[in-house]
Amino acid sequence: MTKRLSLIALLFISLFSGCKDDMSAYECDACTNNPEANPAYDNTGQGIYKGVLIGSSGNIKVNMANDGTTISAVIVIDGASVTLTGNGTYSTSSGFQGSFTGSFNGGTIIIPFSVSNIGVVSVGSPTIPGHSNVIFSVLKERSTQLVEAYEGTFRGADSGTFNMLILRDNQGNGVWYAIARSDADFYLQGDIMSNDLTGGGGELLVTGEIGGDNVSGAWQNTSVEAVSGTWKGKRTL
Repeated sequence: MTKRLSLIALLFISLFSGCKDDMSAYECDACTNNPEANPAYDNTGQGIYKGVLIGSSGNIKVNMANDGTTISAVIVIDGASVTLTGNGTYSTSSGFQGSFTGSFNGGTIIIPFSVSNIGVVSVGSPTIPGHSNVIFSVLKERSTQLVEAYEGTFRGADSGTFNMLILRDNQGNGVWYAIARSDADFYLQGDIMSNDLTGGGGELLVTGEIGGDNVSGAWQNTSVEAVSGTWKGKRTL
C-alpha cells in the first residue's frame, strides 16, 4: 500500500510540475459542447454513438436512427473523413446487427457493428484499406451526457498511441475510457474529479488533467518503477 501511495504522489508531482505547462491553446472548432443524442432514445439502442480508434488514429460518430430513421456513420482516420452507409435495420426488440461501409483509399471500408435495444454496443473486426489491426472504443451518448473524443500519444519508457473517451458533468466530474497501443493493446479506464483524471488498468497507473480541449498526464507501471512516462491528447470529436 505504501509503495502504491508513493507512486501516486510521484505521478501527481510529475503531472502538475511538468505536464500542466504543456497544455496548449488548441480548440476543437468542429466539436460540439452539447449532446447530439435525441432524449427520446436515451434508454434504447437508438441515438448517437461516438468513439475513437487506433491503427493508425481517428474517431467515429454513428447515427443510429437518432432522427427515427437514418442509420449512418462518419469515420475520420489520419485526418481523412469518410461517410459510411448503414447496412441493416434497427428493431425496437432486438436492436441493430449489421455493418457500415464506404469507399476509402481505392477500396471498401467494412465495419461490423451491433447495438442491443438498450444501447450495448459491439464493434467487430473491421476492414479499412491501408490500415491493419484497427480497434475501436465506442460509447453511447445520452441527451444528458456528452461524449468527448480525444486523440493523442504517450512517451517515456514506452511510446505509442493513446486515444480516449470522456464523459463528465458541468462540474468536471465523470469517467474516462482509453485505448493505447505500442507493442500490445491496452484498455484503460478511470474517474474524473474536477477535471483531474485517475485510473488505469492492470499494472498501469494513469493520472491526468483536462484543460479546455486538451488533456495530458503521466503513466507508471506500478511493478517496475523505472517504467513511466507522459501522455497528451487533443479533442477531435
